[in-house]
Amino acid sequence: MVLSISFSGGSWLGMCYYLGCMSYINTYIKDDNIITLGASAGSWASLGIQLRNHMSLNTIKRKVYELFDEVGKYPFKCEKIINDFFDDTFRDIDDDIIKEIGRNLYISSTHVEITRFIFENNLVSDISSKEELKINLIRSSRVPGMVGFSKHNIDGAFTNNQPIHDENTIKINCITGLFNAHIYPSKFINPIYFYRPPPIEKREYIFLMGFNDTKKYFEKNGIPTNN
Repeated sequence: MVLSISFSGGSWLGMCYYLGCMSYINTYIKDDNIITLGASAGSWASLGIQLRNHMSLNTIKRKVYELFDEVGKYPFKCEKIINDFFDDTFRDIDDDIIKEIGRNLYISSTHVEITRFIFENNLVSDISSKEELKINLIRSSRVPGMVGFSKHNIDGAFTNNQPIHDENTIKINCITGLFNAHIYPSKFINPIYFYRPPPIEKREYIFLMGFNDTKKYFEKNGIPTNN
C-alpha cells in the first residue's frame, strides 16, 4: 500500500504546526515513495516532505521563521514576499529534482471565472519545473487580501481543503479533528495565528506540538519508522 499524507490549509499557524509534523515524518518514516497532497499552507508542507532527500528541514524551518518576521504582525498583499521566499529558499533545487518529486506531489488551488460562474478546484500534479511549482504554490496560498488578489486563482482551501489520494490517506489538520483528520492539535492554539504569524515565543510550542501529535499517531498505528 502506498503511503499518502494530506495537509489541510491553515495559513501561518498551519505552516508552523506542519513544520513539526514534517520534522517527524522526514526523520522517522522509512518510506521513500510517499504521496503528499495539500492546500494552501498544506501545499508547502507537502513540498517539504518531497524534498526530504534534497534539503535539510532545519534550513526550511529557519527560512519559514524568517518569512514570518518579514511579513510582520499584520500581513497584507505579501505575495511578492512569498515569491522571494520561494526563490531564496529553493534556489539550489533544479528542474530535474522538481520532475523527480513532482510525480508524488499534489497541490490544490481554486479556479475562478466570475463571468461564467465557475468556482472549481484544480488538483495539480506532475509538476516538472521550478517556475510551475512556484506558480501553483502561490495560487494554492492566495488568501484574498492577505497574500494577494487574482481574477482567476484563489486559495485552494476554498474548494478542497483536504485533498486525498485514496481512503487510506493520512489527513493532517492544524485546526481540529472534527473533519475526520487523523492528526490535529492536541491542545488549543489561538486562531489569531491564522491571520498573523505566531510570535517567536509561540513558534517552538506549536512546532513541537505538531511533532509530538504526529509521533503519537504513527506509533499508535504501527506505521514503520527508522527507530
